[in-house]
Amino acid sequence: MHTTMRAAMGLLLVIGCMACPPARAQELTVHYIDAGEVSHEVYTGDMVPDSQTALRIAQAVMAGVEDEIQIKNLMPMSMIYDEEKAVWAVLFTEYGELTCGGAVTVHIQKKDGRILGICAGSE
Repeated sequence: MHTTMRAAMGLLLVIGCMACPPARAQELTVHYIDAGEVSHEVYTGDMVPDSQTALRIAQAVMAGVEDEIQIKNLMPMSMIYDEEKAVWAVLFTEYGELTCGGAVTVHIQKKDGRILGICAGSE
């Protein structure tokens, strides 16, 4: 892919990511079966309560899209939690080093674990 085209695609991804609609919390019902008795409970906790959970989810997402974004050797470099939006942002760079371009950020909703966006930049 040409450098100009990659840059344009990266810009579109970033713009698209910034325009992500706010997440809606979804209700999760947990079903328990104990000695033939079925009970139900609504789970009210966060699906992604901490940075380690966010990191594992982001790594799984990256494994699934690595070929699409055409940037190899991506490793997590940093993580930010936006308290106002309740969103984890996990930044991946080539070899986990600070670089100009070639970075990918995965945005994850804390409440329900939904992937809000994958923003990819290029040099």
